[in-house]
Amino acid sequence: HLSHVQEERNSRSQRMAQKQSIWATLPPITCGALATATMMYPVDLVRALTMSAAASGKKGTTVELLKEFHAQHGLKGFATQGVVPEMLRATYMRVLKFFLFPITHKAMYGKPETQGTGISKAIAAGVASLPEGFTIQPIEVAKIALQLDKANKYNNNASAVIKDILAHRGWTGLFIGYFGIQYRQTSWTAAYFASLKFFSDQSKSVIPADYKMLQNLCGGVAAGGVGGVFY
Repeated sequence: HLSHVQEERNSRSQRMAQKQSIWATLPPITCGALATATMMYPVDLVRALTMSAAASGKKGTTVELLKEFHAQHGLKGFATQGVVPEMLRATYMRVLKFFLFPITHKAMYGKPETQGTGISKAIAAGVASLPEGFTIQPIEVAKIALQLDKANKYNNNASAVIKDILAHRGWTGLFIGYFGIQYRQTSWTAAYFASLKFFSDQSKSVIPADYKMLQNLCGGVAAGGVGGVFY
């Protein structure tokens, strides 16, 4: 009986430690996501401008698009136009992605992601990305509207974009293009986590063990490059 009680206590302690370790990952994930979102904002802006030009059939180089954007919003526009919804979207989606993935893998396969296969990681990552794609959609719409607001109609105010869409298209207007966004998030997340271990192992084979941080960085960047094909 005493042995059974001790085992129960040990099991309870392990469950509590696991829960604490899960929540302990949130602060570093959030800080990393915020730093990444900050560095990637200019790249996201260029992507939005070039994609909009391609969709409208407008011809011109990226430099010409940037000059036009500068004429409309000034130099500060490169750091402020649509930056609030973009920082919110990019930070939130990465926090959700990296926080939910190990939980989802454990729930689906009964073992941590470190013991999973490439396929199990891809499936778990795809499932974990579902709430991410749905919840960032309205923020994505507001961000793009501000980045492409040539007439400064919304005065760089995401709330003004949301109110305008709700007034003219209803709440469904906030989810225009949802399936494209969800495909992007799901495919990127699945490709990243499925290939991360492979690239991490490859980086360890060419980078000395003393440079562990560099090993992790290179492995993550390579896996991100694979995921970026779907982005």
